[in-house]
Amino acid sequence: AKANMDEFAMGSSTENSAFFTTHNPWKLDCVPGGSSGGSAASVAADETIYLTAGDLLVSLRPDGVSNWGTGLSCAWNSSPVIGTDGTIYFGGCGEIQAFNPDGSKKWSVVLTPNYPGAYVSTPAIGSDGTIYAGVQDYGLFAVDAGGNILWDVQINGSPSAPLVVTGGIVYIAFGPTSGNDPIKLYAIISGSAGGLASSPWPRYRHDSQNSGRK
Repeated sequence: AKANMDEFAMGSSTENSAFFTTHNPWKLDCVPGGSSGGSAASVAADETIYLTAGDLLVSLRPDGVSNWGTGLSCAWNSSPVIGTDGTIYFGGCGEIQAFNPDGSKKWSVVLTPNYPGAYVSTPAIGSDGTIYAGVQDYGLFAVDAGGNILWDVQINGSPSAPLVVTGGIVYIAFGPTSGNDPIKLYAIISGSAGGLASSPWPRYRHDSQNSGRK
């Protein structure tokens, strides 16, 4: 997932962004408004807002009134990612958790049973519903929509959020947890040939159906 904004305060519509212009999901020949255009588009397409706050997953209405909040076993710094069916995914301490849009827990899968405190990145969702997440000092994991681990690739280091592209490639960076080792970018063949899934929250370069460039 990636939000979008103008670099160095060079504008207020994302038209000067290095990642190109964010399109209004309701009218693609317009910008969504606001210098942080990616965030504006995320809210515009689905009026429910999901966020993690400490050890809570919170659902908000556009006016800021809370719909619900539910406790998390651990959230670290993962952001929520919404699947095509409205399921909310995020990475916790050594696991991926999934919640229904009403806040009820759908499932959780432990990725690191021998290290329950491992950092798990913000997930990415492939067009076939596969969920990908990086885990510190463990590597990249692929999990199906039912919470079953499909495969993993062992990589040491601290992960970025993965990116799934058309052609079945997952890109993910791993940096050193200590010392001065270089950050390395990995390209891993996943089998999800369609790239990212279309999300109810269209974000530029996260959802080509709703917010990609023409």
